[in-house]
Amino acid sequence: SVSRISKESPPIPGSLRISDITLVLNSPNQKFPKKKAAEVFHERVIRIYFGDRQFGRSRTSLIFTGRISKFEMGEGTMTVQARDIAFDRFRFNIADTMKVLTTRVFPDLPNGQESHLVPIVYGDCNIDPDFVANLATYTGGGPVPCYLVDADAGGKWRYVVTQHISKEVIYVFVYGVQTASGFTVVYGGAGATYDGVEMTVIDFDSDPRLSGKENELEVTAAVKGWTADGLQSGTLIENPVVVFKHILNQYGNTPATDLQTALWDAASDDAATASSGGDALKCAFALVDRRWDFLEVISRFSQSFLMSFFNARDGTFGIYINTGETPPTPSLNISDEVDVIRDSFRVEFNEPPNLASILQYNFLYQWVKDYFERQPDYTIAGEAAKFTDSSSSGGQRRENVNLWFVRHDSTALAVVSAYGILYKEDRQFPSMELTPERFREIDLNIWMGVTHWQGVALSGGYVSKAFRVIGVQIDPRPGATRIAVQSVDA
Repeated sequence: SVSRISKESPPIPGSLRISDITLVLNSPNQKFPKKKAAEVFHERVIRIYFGDRQFGRSRTSLIFTGRISKFEMGEGTMTVQARDIAFDRFRFNIADTMKVLTTRVFPDLPNGQESHLVPIVYGDCNIDPDFVANLATYTGGGPVPCYLVDADAGGKWRYVVTQHISKEVIYVFVYGVQTASGFTVVYGGAGATYDGVEMTVIDFDSDPRLSGKENELEVTAAVKGWTADGLQSGTLIENPVVVFKHILNQYGNTPATDLQTALWDAASDDAATASSGGDALKCAFALVDRRWDFLEVISRFSQSFLMSFFNARDGTFGIYINTGETPPTPSLNISDEVDVIRDSFRVEFNEPPNLASILQYNFLYQWVKDYFERQPDYTIAGEAAKFTDSSSSGGQRRENVNLWFVRHDSTALAVVSAYGILYKEDRQFPSMELTPERFREIDLNIWMGVTHWQGVALSGGYVSKAFRVIGVQIDPRPGATRIAVQSVDA
């Protein structure tokens, strides 16, 4: 027997959901005890296919790939527990694929320099726009740390800015104060190549370090990061979907062939027109913390742009970005008369902590000083009157949304507006079980039109109402085969 196999894509992003399964296998004539005596079972790969086996493998679909995490032998059986390995490739420290401050990378690294991650920058990582007009009195420094890597680079003091060629070093700050002269920025080339990677560096004419400030970071910068072709003359990458794809390809052990092209192209188009007035969403951040694993990068991307990164039915990685726009035309239609198994239909509604009337949305993160420079409130229209009980503050219910990779006002407002729709009290979450014939059409984050007499509507029931699939559960047992679906109307 096989336990149910689940995939989830929570509407409000958090950590990636990993599924486990339990298999009970027949073991005639001590088949598995004998095999175990000669073979290693732990971490062995298990693949489960779903379909009509009488027509051969070509008519089945791979629904689970996992590794054995636990097993035990019984009388004539073996019970196996396995965990999904779809996201195992991302279980590594980011320093494993990125450069850090070591003498292997920088042969002339000064003694005592900590092994920081050499920054990676995407988008326009400038200082708070409110301070740009008053740089003469600004003392807050830039969001990107710069590190001394050579105290005698041809008579210069060399600081590394990014471990790639950046579009532009906008401003340079020494102990928080802008300096406009006495240095040269070098964008790659043979003279700024370390461990085979062209980097962006700043060469100071004199030592910027001051006595008595040994415990302070002396040089920071405002930077425009990666370009589309990796050259300074190239186009700055700012579309969050394009940036996500780039960082997966460049640093995340994920080639373009492992990404479902149609989904990534559609999400990129959505991000290009998602902001108020049709403006594009813009992504901007610096990777500076070598303690992160790559799953942390994925999680913060998802939170920052209300994205879903998921393992699609065909085994590739898909993406969906929720822009809060009108749902698209559903790609399939589900009817209570034909598809929904009797007595399986339910509709749930939002509950705490996913209920709010005010969202504090935090953005413009200062990576050097570790805090959000902007923390405004967003009032969700029509929700305040619903929270007058003692569990809310002043008739309001507040939640926080962290937009780690957002530095632009219009983008932050567009994203929090989409979050606001999901935090409303009247969000609907229908679940239902479908006949197995629908298996090849159902996947995470597709939109389906649902017609059902029990739907919640003033007119009584749903008529082709659009819902997005956020959970799929397959019961592959013979005689009990069915597809359980969870969905949301946003």
